Amino acid sequence: MPAKLKSYSCSNCGGVLNVDRDEDVFDCPFCGARFDVMDFHKRDILDEVQELWERKDFAAAKKKLDNVLPADSDDYELLCAYALSIANLTSFTNLDKPKKINLIQSDKLYELLEKDERYSSGIGAPYFAKLSEMLPIAYEYNTLSGKKFTLTKRADELKAKLDKEKSRKMAGIVYRGFVFVLPLIYVFVLLAVAAGPWVLWVLLVLLGVIVGGGFFTKYRYKKIEDEYQKNMSQCYELRAKARELTDKMEPLEESYKIAFKELEELRPKPSDIKKVTKEYKLQPDSIVRTAELMNATCSKCGGAMVLDKSRKLYVCKYCGIAYGYSLFFGDVKQKAYEFLKEGDFAEADKRFLQVLANYPDDLDAIRGRILCAGGWRAFGEMKVTDKLTEEQLKALRERIDEAKEHFTDKDTFYPAKISMVINYMKQYGDVPDGNDEEKSAAAEDFNSALRDLIDADREFRTRQINS
Repeated sequence: MPAKLKSYSCSNCGGVLNVDRDEDVFDCPFCGARFDVMDFHKRDILDEVQELWERKDFAAAKKKLDNVLPADSDDYELLCAYALSIANLTSFTNLDKPKKINLIQSDKLYELLEKDERYSSGIGAPYFAKLSEMLPIAYEYNTLSGKKFTLTKRADELKAKLDKEKSRKMAGIVYRGFVFVLPLIYVFVLLAVAAGPWVLWVLLVLLGVIVGGGFFTKYRYKKIEDEYQKNMSQCYELRAKARELTDKMEPLEESYKIAFKELEELRPKPSDIKKVTKEYKLQPDSIVRTAELMNATCSKCGGAMVLDKSRKLYVCKYCGIAYGYSLFFGDVKQKAYEFLKEGDFAEADKRFLQVLANYPDDLDAIRGRILCAGGWRAFGEMKVTDKLTEEQLKALRERIDEAKEHFTDKDTFYPAKISMVINYMKQYGDVPDGNDEEKSAAAEDFNSALRDLIDADREFRTRQINS
C-alpha cells in the first residue's frame, strides 16, 4: 500500500498536486489551470464499473457513477457508462438488432437521453442524439414482437389442443366400431355355416347392420373433421395476425439497422476524446490562513498550509505541494476508518497519514496505517496463509518500528505482538510444501500469537475510547 499521498502532475505546467477522490473541481496552484477530478480518476472509476458489470451488479455501477459524475459533465466515456448502467447493458456496439434491447431497457435509456441535459452537449452529443432516435424504433419493434409471440403461442396451443381432442374422438369411434362390429361378424360366420332357411334372412339383416354401421362411422368421422376445421379457423386467424405483425416489423428492423450504422459512424474516436483545461486566474482574496479552520500542516515538509476556498485546495507555502480540500474538511480520522471498513486501504492510508502530519503521536492513526499496509480491516482478518509481498513486509516493518517509538513503555508490547504474528506468518510461508509437520507447528504458533494480539488490540481500543 502506498506510504505517501499519491501525487499528480499538472498537464499544463508540470506542477505537483495531491488530490483526494472526493474532490469535484480543482485548480493547479502554480499556473491556475482548472481540472475536473475525473481527469485523474476516470480510468480507475471506469475499471471499477467494468468489474461491477461483469458481476451483473448494474445497480452498484449506477450508484458509483451517481456519486462521482459531475452535474455538468459532458465526458463521453462517463456518460456512456452511466447510460449503460441505467439500461443494464455493458456495451452499445452489440445492439445491431432491435431485439437485443428489450422494452424496459429502451424505455429507461430514452427517458435518460431526453431528460438529462448532459447528453446534449460535448463531443458525444451527436452520438447520443442518434441513439435517442433509434430507441423508439426498437421499442415499437419489440412491442410488435411481443404481440407476435403471444399470437403465435396462442395458435400453437390451440392447434395442440384441437389435435389432441380430434385424436381422442377418432380413437373412440374406432374402439366402439370394433366392439360393435366384431361380435356381429363372428355371429355372421357362425350362421353362414349353419343350416336352415331362416339363416339367410338373419344373415341379410346382420349384413345390413354392418354396412349401416360403416356408413355411420364414416358420418362420425366427417363430423369430427368438420368440427376440427371449424375450430382451426381461429388458429388460422391468429397466424394471419402474426404474419401481419411480421410485415410491420420488417421495415422497422431495416430502419433500425440503417440508424445503427449511422450511430457507429458518429461514435467519438479515442483520439477525439481529449482533456480540456479551463483557464482560471487566482483571486488573492480567496486565500485564507488554514489556522482559522484547523491546524493543518504539510505531510511532506511540515510547513503551514493555506486554504484557497474558491479552488477547494490546501497549498503548502514552503514546498508548493497542493492537497485536496476534503483531506482536511470534517473528521479526517473518521473518514479514514470508513475507508478502512470498506477495504479501500489506499484512501484510508492517505487520511491516516494526514492525521499524523498534524498529530504525530496519534496512536489510532499509527495502528490504522499498519492495517492498511497489510491489507486488513482488522487484525482478526489476518490469516497464516496470507501472501505478503516484499513491499508490504517492508512497509509493515517500517510502520511497526514507528509505532514502537510512539507507544508508551506500558504499551510497547502491542506493536511487538503485531511483529510476532507477521513473523510467524512469514515462517509458515517459508516452509516447503509437503512438510506438514513444520507447517502445522508454524500455524499453531501463529494462531496462539494472533489470539494474544487480538486481546491486546481489544484492550488498546478500549483505553483509546475511554481516554
